[in-house]
Amino acid sequence: MLLLLTTAAAASEPVQVKAGGAAQLFSVFLGLAAVIALIFILAWLVKRTGGGWVKSQHLKVVASVALGTRERLILVDAGGTQLLLGVTAHSINQLHVFAEPIVSDDEASSPDFAAKLAEFLPQKREKNNDAGH
Repeated sequence: MLLLLTTAAAASEPVQVKAGGAAQLFSVFLGLAAVIALIFILAWLVKRTGGGWVKSQHLKVVASVALGTRERLILVDAGGTQLLLGVTAHSINQLHVFAEPIVSDDEASSPDFAAKLAEFLPQKREKNNDAGH
């Protein structure tokens, strides 16, 4: 008899747990969705702000130009010296070191970085044409 009462009590208990369980399950999924949404929002903010909140006074990206899907030209100011870097998915190469800064902080936000860079870098075509004649 005691076994039957225990079995009956156990049988009625999961019905109450299921009703409460659905509410708990919804609460867990809602919390999980909030955490995932927070991760995506923070990732978007980090990407939008340029990589984070830690800024260096001695090293900063002055300008950048996309050459392809994963290739970029980046002008970096390192302690007053500007370096032109070629960045790909697999490597970073130093292309040129400028003796004098070619882009100031005021000009860094202007969209004509490529034209400014073309003024300072010698053209290979002109060199090849001069060498051939």
